[in-house]
Amino acid sequence: MVTRSRTAQSGPALSTTIDMMALRPQGLWSIDLRKVSDMISRSSGLSLYRQVADAIRQQIISGELAPGSLLPSEKYLAEEHDVGRDTIRDAMAHLRGEGLIESKRGYRSRVRAVVPRERIWLHPGEIVTARMPTPAEKKEHGMNEGVPVLVVGEQAYPADRFEFGREPE
Repeated sequence: MVTRSRTAQSGPALSTTIDMMALRPQGLWSIDLRKVSDMISRSSGLSLYRQVADAIRQQIISGELAPGSLLPSEKYLAEEHDVGRDTIRDAMAHLRGEGLIESKRGYRSRVRAVVPRERIWLHPGEIVTARMPTPAEKKEHGMNEGVPVLVVGEQAYPADRFEFGREPE
């Protein structure tokens, strides 16, 4: 038992008693360290869906979730991260917006495959700009959400399929 007392500036002495009790496990428990490291903090100030998206992104970057592989179900992810399914849906939408995953209604999401890029050589004076595609461009090129287009002159190229270079002079 811990006892603390203090005196308020204009009042009587205050006394607070705190009973402390320690709980100790009687046996050894196995702990999944990956799950502990990916725990979601409700007091971090970062939204839950962003924390889940960060954890899944890290699995994609590390190769634990390879390109083309299916992501776990929403139900499994919700249990894994101890959040609701709406939070998982928001995290998936965020990752789709980044172009890391692709989804179709009624199917599990999958990690986007890395497509080899076609190289286009620029002529002197040509400039490349980037922007998000129009709905017509998304349809024309069969683009996924979150993929920008690279524009040279009047032509738009999906950024996940093309790269640009200048020939050495």
